[in-house]
Amino acid sequence: FWSTANNVRVEGLEVTGYQSNPQDGAIQAGGDGWVIRGNNVHNNAAVGIRVYRGDNAWIEGNTILRNAQLGISVAYSTGSTVENNEIGYNNWEKKFSWGFEAGGTKFWSTNGLVVRNNWSYQNIGPGLWTDTDNINTVYEGNLVEDNYANGILHEVSYSVIIRNNTIR
Repeated sequence: FWSTANNVRVEGLEVTGYQSNPQDGAIQAGGDGWVIRGNNVHNNAAVGIRVYRGDNAWIEGNTILRNAQLGISVAYSTGSTVENNEIGYNNWEKKFSWGFEAGGTKFWSTNGLVVRNNWSYQNIGPGLWTDTDNINTVYEGNLVEDNYANGILHEVSYSVIIRNNTIR
C-alpha cells in the first residue's frame, strides 16, 4: 500500500513478503489522516509501516515483526501517534546498519509525535529512535527490552517528554 491520498484506513490485514526498496514501507502513508490499525505486518524486505510527508497518522494495535530494516518509520510529519504496537525482531538478519536506519523504529523531522504504550523488543538497532529535527515528542508508557542498541534514543532533536517507560 503506497498512496498520497488522505484519510485512508488500513485495518485487519496481514501484510507479508512485500519487496520494497530500502527505507520504503510495505504499508506507506503519504497523505494526511491515515489510520493503520490492527494489522499483522511481518517479513517484508525493508520497513513494515512508513508514514512519509503525511500528518495526523494513527498507527495503533499492529504486530510488526521481522521486517528486514525497520518496524515503523515516520518522517516529515506533524501530529502523528504510534500506540499499542508490538514491534519486534526487525533487522533480525542484520542486513542494514542500525547506525544509518534500522531497528524497531525511526522518526525523522516530526512535530507533536506521540509514542505510547508500545512493546519494542529484540530489534537489531534502537527500540525507539527520534533522529534529527523532532520537536514536541512524547515517549510514554512503552516497554522497551533486549534491543541491540539504545532502548530510547532521542538524537539531534529537542523538546521531548520521556516518562513512565520501562527499559530493560
